[in-house]
Amino acid sequence: MAPSGKSEGVKNQRYRFHRRGAAAQSITAPRKAGLSGDMALRIEKAFGVKTDTLLRMQASYDIAQTRKRENHIHVRLVSLRNRSRTR
Repeated sequence: MAPSGKSEGVKNQRYRFHRRGAAAQSITAPRKAGLSGDMALRIEKAFGVKTDTLLRMQASYDIAQTRKRENHIHVRLVSLRNRSRTR
């Protein structure tokens, strides 16, 4: 047994799995990164869920998360009417 309490075989299997790339990691490990177009296409090919649907769901989720932080986002209002055009 390894010091972590897991056998070496399990540890090595886990290591080999994670070496498959970021696409495999993003499905199996919770991360803060959103769904990419490439990953959405892979999910479509594997499970039949349309890429467009997955990306719309991701966009809706991103908007909802941004709205939760809305009070912490400060922007100075810029008026475009009072600016003179220089050409």
